[in-house]
Amino acid sequence: MDSLKDKIEKEIQEMRRQMLRMFQDFPGPKVMPAFQIHRQVWTPPIDVYETSDEYVILVDLAGVDPKDIDIVVEDKVLRIRGRRVRPAIGRATRVHEMEIDFGNFERYYRFPNPLDVSRASSNYANGLLEIVLPKKQTHATVTISLTAG
Repeated sequence: MDSLKDKIEKEIQEMRRQMLRMFQDFPGPKVMPAFQIHRQVWTPPIDVYETSDEYVILVDLAGVDPKDIDIVVEDKVLRIRGRRVRPAIGRATRVHEMEIDFGNFERYYRFPNPLDVSRASSNYANGLLEIVLPKKQTHATVTISLTAG
């Protein structure tokens, strides 16, 4: 069962995603200086899937060099950080749209169950980072031998 803190964090994450979507879908110029100035990092979109024994996370990181990606799992929290470098467009004389985020990025995700980080794995291909985090087995059946004394 999620604690109240976990529920609040999930709700805040969802509100943040909805606000970002609202600004992205807002008609008119895509560059909103008042909003952009305070944004120091961008947040890559993720998909999180759960099976009976693991979580699979897909992160959209198109154009990011794998050596610029840092993945850390601490307790039940996944942290992904890195940097996407803007390619030089030397011949451009006018900008019509700038929707792709560049610079530093950061993404956190809290899992409801303990993770077995010793068996974690990741793969980066075609701009998608896939992270597999096995669940820690908390319910194990153990046979205890009886010795008579």
